[in-house]
Amino acid sequence: MREDKEKTVGYEVSRFNAVRHGILSKETLLPHENAEDYQMLLNALESEYSPEGISEQALVEELAGVLWRKRRLLMAEGAKINEGINNQMAYPVRVVNAARPFSLHVSGGQLSESEIPIREFIKLSDDEVRQRRNELLLAREQIVSAQDRLCAGGRGAAKEALRLLPEIAEKLWYVEDRSETIYSVERFIENELMPYLDREEALLNNIDSMRQQMLGNAVSQLPFESLARYEAHLDRKFERTLSILLKLKALKNTSQESCTAPEK
Repeated sequence: MREDKEKTVGYEVSRFNAVRHGILSKETLLPHENAEDYQMLLNALESEYSPEGISEQALVEELAGVLWRKRRLLMAEGAKINEGINNQMAYPVRVVNAARPFSLHVSGGQLSESEIPIREFIKLSDDEVRQRRNELLLAREQIVSAQDRLCAGGRGAAKEALRLLPEIAEKLWYVEDRSETIYSVERFIENELMPYLDREEALLNNIDSMRQQMLGNAVSQLPFESLARYEAHLDRKFERTLSILLKLKALKNTSQESCTAPEK
């Protein structure tokens, strides 16, 4: 047990050995950030610019710090957008209606916020959307079969028609007490089941529009001006640091060439 604990402690210490010699690295990383990812970035820059001496090393680490902060900025931006999208999911009627204002409309009286499974729909993959569309086609075929059975009439027609309906019908049917008569089943199909399937089809057909709308609503809450200023600051800092590094290396090369040049 003690040996395992020592190994664990040793690993945690060694994880950060790669950056312990850095001039600026230890100050760049936040406690929750991955030191190995940062070290890979720093190694790549060191390989590209081959720093010699403490000045060049500090400049390369400065470049790594700027790129790391830009990465952090993008992650923070993504997190803020995700938060905004999550907040939009609490108002699906607003999102659905705004996504296609001239062709898609659901009123609060028709459907409550909690009854629009917007989170379920927007996460569907293309294959899952196709599958749901195929299931809708099958459901409509089942409804036609049930309606044909109702039209045929006779004893047990209502009960048999209910059995022919798609699976979702059972859940909707038992929302309230009903009598199993031909009339009640007909009204159920016309007033509840078909509108339910129509709404699902409308949502499936407008998934991309709803995603864009939610993203637009979420992004509109972002402090873009502040983010843009900070990103511009990082870009200027990167450009200035790189310029100094290249000039410093050029001066060293010029000095070395003059020292090794043969006397005339």
